[in-house]
Amino acid sequence: FNDYHVRLGNSLWVKEPLIRFVQTQLRPNDIVGIMYPLTPVNDITFTRNQAQVVSAIENFEGRKFNYQPRNQFEEQYAFYPAATVERIRNQITMSALKAAAIRMGGLREGRKSIIFVSEGFTAALPPQLSDPVAAMPGLGNPNRGNSTATTDERYAWSSEIDMLTDMRDVFQTANTQNTSIYSVDPRGLAVFEYGINEGVGIQQDAAGLKSSLDTLHVLSNNTDGRAIVNRND
Repeated sequence: FNDYHVRLGNSLWVKEPLIRFVQTQLRPNDIVGIMYPLTPVNDITFTRNQAQVVSAIENFEGRKFNYQPRNQFEEQYAFYPAATVERIRNQITMSALKAAAIRMGGLREGRKSIIFVSEGFTAALPPQLSDPVAAMPGLGNPNRGNSTATTDERYAWSSEIDMLTDMRDVFQTANTQNTSIYSVDPRGLAVFEYGINEGVGIQQDAAGLKSSLDTLHVLSNNTDGRAIVNRND
């Protein structure tokens, strides 16, 4: 559950299909663990108890672009610029994916699967959301609500390259551990990346949506998994 990269409303919507998957598609000998980006890998508990898994799904709550700290660790960087916090969140999530793959690789032989519930990674925030202080939305950001402001192309390009380099480490680790990543975009048939109240221009929004979807495809395609995106089924 990549709560760092799932909007609250979308996390509510995706619960029902995930629960239906657990109840109708899992085999009796399948074991399942639930993990968040900040879950210590040794705290992952694997179980065949479907009711326990369903209960965990029901508690899922996304907080994409919500930078209010929920623990002491997050308090350390809550007052960094929002763009910096996004990079930290990307790194934490990718580290969690690698740790999960390594943990499962030590459990059993054969193919393992990570069902990665996420709207994808954000390489570069648009100016409208690039607040100087992440935990104080809009404070000191002159581009809030300015739909004509756009991200510098060179900065966006270098951010994409850096993120793809980090992602390569993820799918190489997953492949070493015989683990496939199935990316599930809880937005369903996605039309926009940002909310209308965030004032991001249409072209910049479209570029952000494409970039986030591409990250899900890259993770899944390079681990013999599948990206379940742009569909409401």
